[in-house]
Amino acid sequence: MKESPHIGLAVKGFRNKWVFFSQDEGLGRKWEMMLRWEVFETPGWRIDWCEDGSSRVVMEDSAGGKVWDACSHFRSNVRKKVLLASPGGWLPAPGTQWIRVKGEIPFVISCQEAVTNPVTVKFEKGASVPVVLKSAGIGKDGGAEDVKATVTVEEVTDLGSSWKSGVQSKKMLGFRVVATAPAGIRGVELQTVDGMPIGVTNEYDMGMMDRIWVINPVKDEKLQVSVRYSRNLQRYSAVIDDKVSLAGFFSGGDGYDSHDGVKPREAEHSARAIPGGLSPGGIVPAIKGGESVMAELAGMSIESGATPWDGPGPARIRFKAKLEVKRPAVFGESADMRQQSLEVTDSTGHVLEPAVFDLARMSSRRTEKGTDLVFIRGEGPESAFSGAEWLHIKGTLRVPVAVVQDSPVYELPLRKKAELQIPVPGMSGSGGGGHDVAASGDVPVCRLKLEGVKEQGNGDLHAQVSLQVEGVPFDLECFEVVDDKGFPLKNAVSASGGASMGPLGQERFWHQRFKFKGGADTERLHVRLKYRADAETVAVPVDCTIGPGGPLL
Repeated sequence: MKESPHIGLAVKGFRNKWVFFSQDEGLGRKWEMMLRWEVFETPGWRIDWCEDGSSRVVMEDSAGGKVWDACSHFRSNVRKKVLLASPGGWLPAPGTQWIRVKGEIPFVISCQEAVTNPVTVKFEKGASVPVVLKSAGIGKDGGAEDVKATVTVEEVTDLGSSWKSGVQSKKMLGFRVVATAPAGIRGVELQTVDGMPIGVTNEYDMGMMDRIWVINPVKDEKLQVSVRYSRNLQRYSAVIDDKVSLAGFFSGGDGYDSHDGVKPREAEHSARAIPGGLSPGGIVPAIKGGESVMAELAGMSIESGATPWDGPGPARIRFKAKLEVKRPAVFGESADMRQQSLEVTDSTGHVLEPAVFDLARMSSRRTEKGTDLVFIRGEGPESAFSGAEWLHIKGTLRVPVAVVQDSPVYELPLRKKAELQIPVPGMSGSGGGGHDVAASGDVPVCRLKLEGVKEQGNGDLHAQVSLQVEGVPFDLECFEVVDDKGFPLKNAVSASGGASMGPLGQERFWHQRFKFKGGADTERLHVRLKYRADAETVAVPVDCTIGPGGPLL
């Protein structure tokens, strides 16, 4: 006999961060709040969906603010099920100590599985076949109903020689199941038309209704498909009544941690003035070469590591900082810019353990407004004291800042595997000129290559430019394809790119793919390297205050 069903909701995360939105004048930003619960089933039972796809919950803060219809959304895949709740544009008032969330979430669950009879479908995109899912639906009265569905081939791809195993060329197949009424689709099973198991080498879960397989060839390029689904569904309402604060998560709305019955560490709370002296938004500039390097908080989150049925557990606070500098100054990279700490104090006057920011993999991006920005994540190993209204983050981040410079223009024959050995740009004595053979002597050299040159059926040309540097520091920002006068080619579009490092850290590689609309009208490609040089370490002050409702001035 099956154990009685029970759905567990463990609050796992609170997030407050920037979101970007479009305006007539350009791109704007605002702060948005989100809460996250992980959802767990009793063994033997399965959550098939959240009825109506969403439901409403009530949110209120300790300062008396309230929103009655905060929207919640249920998301599910094979590995994890989560419930998200967002109050839209509502944010807790300044001085808030906690946020309470109450409501009921209507799930549809089941403990029985069924499989349809096999149906034959062709290896042809768009091919479809109908199936009937018996007792897969649930009526308004809770009774079982049959549901009609269609299995459609969404993708058929011959993976070709690069995916060969022996002499067999594999195929990638994608299927989608669409039902005429809500149904709990658990999977799709494949076999040959003779009823034999399919040689599946890889299987990918793309969501509740979509799956992709990589398979060996089969006779007549046909398959038999069966759909696994839930039957005899039941309705179940899970209750939410949780508090969120800078001190962590608590169930039942009484401020007690539900899994051990112990209140969080408390402090005698006295009102403390919010630290002043900040420029708007908590931005404090540092100066590099006449350009301002600015830092401000772009987000804060509280994450719990509780196990599924233990309820809320110990929480850690995480921060997201944004650094910004105006061009031509940019953020560089440096191996010694690793973990750095900022002091954290809560509004009760307690100094918490420092928040550690990891700058080891700091990567920047350029904005249309002519600035270079980077986001850095930091984590504090402990939560605030009970009754805390805000956190004050203060200190200095040491970051490498450089200036973008241009190399000479180099010429590569527009053919596969074209290659030049050139002086490393910016190195002493490298000079200009762009010669096929590097200057003799001790000047470090690198290899510039052209790969993947291929004409497309629509007349476009695709090509990849790559660079290899060994044994010397060099920081490439991007490749630029130019005309014979040094101006960027108007028909050259950068498709994608990336960077990597050799196994011993002595070699660095960059690549960037280009699409030439309408093809190329020249036999030689002109390439310029844009690289970061003259890097120096800049001390950037951080002095920000943030609460559950976002930053405080």
